[in-house]
Amino acid sequence: MLRPCPFCAETIQAAAIKCKHCGSMLETDPAAPAAARVVQSGHANSGLIWLLFSFRGRVPPSIFWALFLCWSAVAAMIYAVVYHVLAYPTDIWGSERVSLQKDDFDMLLGLAVLILGWPTLAIQTKRLHDQVRSGWWNLIFFIPFVGAFLGLGMLGFMPGDLGSNEYGAPSMTLP
Repeated sequence: MLRPCPFCAETIQAAAIKCKHCGSMLETDPAAPAAARVVQSGHANSGLIWLLFSFRGRVPPSIFWALFLCWSAVAAMIYAVVYHVLAYPTDIWGSERVSLQKDDFDMLLGLAVLILGWPTLAIQTKRLHDQVRSGWWNLIFFIPFVGAFLGLGMLGFMPGDLGSNEYGAPSMTLP
């Protein structure tokens, strides 16, 4: 006999103790409510690693906006530091220091985009899952001029599905 996992909605054995798809720990009584079947210490959709690197599950708008603002601040700091080193080859006392060439600057910014890109894509995908949309909707950001506005509007302001959907149960919120 099979049943859906209350977290990732994948099909699992009715007597399963741990979901083989998302790693959530479950009680063995399938008749119990979903909240009672969770063993909190083994909840797969609650850690920072899951939040930043997994494409499974759902996140509400509050998590999206919190991480969007954090990522924006980190990106601005990286840009400011790298630009400062490139644009100002001397310190405030006038001594020379090592400066970057334009190619080095572009390479460092590209590396920063790659490092911040995976978590951003993972969070956006989980936000789309909350709205019962595929992660492929992330491609909307590549539409010239209007893609960013459409994407941010969809991710940040459209409500998510209230109940469980094909991507799992509703996820955490900020305290």
